[in-house]
Amino acid sequence: MENEEVFQFFSDSSHALLTPDFAQKVAGLFGQDCSGLVDIFETSTEPKGYHGPTADGVPAFTLSKWLCSKLNLSTSTFFGRGTQHRACCKLLKTKL
Repeated sequence: MENEEVFQFFSDSSHALLTPDFAQKVAGLFGQDCSGLVDIFETSTEPKGYHGPTADGVPAFTLSKWLCSKLNLSTSTFFGRGTQHRACCKLLKTKL
């Protein structure tokens, strides 16, 4: 997957639980290491979009907000996770 494809998939995955490898691929586009964000999620506490017993990963909306913070990009606060993720991705795209 090319960098543009990686970022586009990430941008379109606002409620996804990203695998640790894919999350790192996204973070790597910005010279960051997101391994500290990886957590284990269970069905009862999962981000919207993941359905299974347990999985390790990084919620897309967590990664986008974290990347904006790391890159000192000022973001507005929105009520919904998806809206927040899309706003962050719009800013992050300017740094690719």
